[in-house]
Amino acid sequence: MEIVGIVAEFDPFHRGHAYLLRQVREAFPGCAIAVAMSGSFTQRGSAAALAKQDRAELALTGGANLVLLLPVTFACASAERFARGGVALLQQVGVTVLVFGSECGDLARLQRAADALETEEYRQRLKTELAGGCSFAAARERAVAQLIGEGAQVLRQPNDLLAVEYLRALRGSGIRPFPVRRQGAAHDSGALEGEVVSASALRGLLYQGQFQAAAEKMPPEAGALLLRFAEAGRLPADQRRCDRAILAALRQAAPEDFARLPDVAEGLEHRLYRAAQEAASPEDFCARAKTKRYAYARLRRILLYCWLGITREDCPEAPPFLQALAMDERGQALLRPLRGQDGPPLIARPAEGKRLTGPAGEQFRLERRADDLWGLCLPEPLRGGWSYLEGMRRC
Repeated sequence: MEIVGIVAEFDPFHRGHAYLLRQVREAFPGCAIAVAMSGSFTQRGSAAALAKQDRAELALTGGANLVLLLPVTFACASAERFARGGVALLQQVGVTVLVFGSECGDLARLQRAADALETEEYRQRLKTELAGGCSFAAARERAVAQLIGEGAQVLRQPNDLLAVEYLRALRGSGIRPFPVRRQGAAHDSGALEGEVVSASALRGLLYQGQFQAAAEKMPPEAGALLLRFAEAGRLPADQRRCDRAILAALRQAAPEDFARLPDVAEGLEHRLYRAAQEAASPEDFCARAKTKRYAYARLRRILLYCWLGITREDCPEAPPFLQALAMDERGQALLRPLRGQDGPPLIARPAEGKRLTGPAGEQFRLERRADDLWGLCLPEPLRGGWSYLEGMRRC
């Protein structure tokens, strides 16, 4: 039996995600689908609009069998680290195929770019381009273009870029890649026309309190669940509710504190410190720290690391534990062989994480801290420790 893996955020689960899962079922009949999913915070550097358990339950309605937590130190990281963490997590449950969305859908084209990024020649050309003062994204594309020509254009699109990083993460894993061409609105499009709208557009509706409108743009069963979550006051989490708390964390950080954060190098800590002292909001902080070299996405992640208290020392090479957020009977069968075996400890109930020690225990406590801060982003803040009381969702 094929075990198909997907790395996702599902914030929220929309028709494009449902299409991806249908393509999996058509291409791999009888397969089991395991998802590595971001928790309370996402790669865009902000709080997920829906609780991770709710998003995991939505994934089950779309056809997933097992949803595993991608820990915060991977979920909020660069595309490279996000991909490596997701692949490492899915390897633990025996995934044989990794399916991912892509704007171009051309595996050969994506693979050429991934292979180029692994070469020493690319690294040398990247240094030369960066020395010229352009942004990292532009320098990377130019360096790869010098090696493979127009094929480097795949690095311009967000899903293609992530697909390239998945291919790099899969090297030597034995897992086969399977790209699916993205359908509908572009990744960050706010457009509400058409059959498939983006997660960004749906979050926009949720932030405005237009829950019915958002539900109508989702798969029917997922939309019905969304309305139930909304009625219970479980959404949307909006990080802007914590702007002053975030700004307080930034203002209390000294240059040496910024220097310990992931993604901070080359003296950036001094620019961050000045921006923190002058900024009137988190967005103002990013605007003041922005340069051609440092993109907003990177700065938003740095801001989030500061608020969540995540340092480089907190970032392991691979997820040190497995936590199941949701599963059906087939998903449970995927986890059964892991009980009692060597490898990262398996957590079926959040309270079990309290017994973890060493790196796994440290990472789990960091995850709980992130959950507690996420709870402050809701319309009615949650009490500390709320995530210990959340059970795993079953179908």
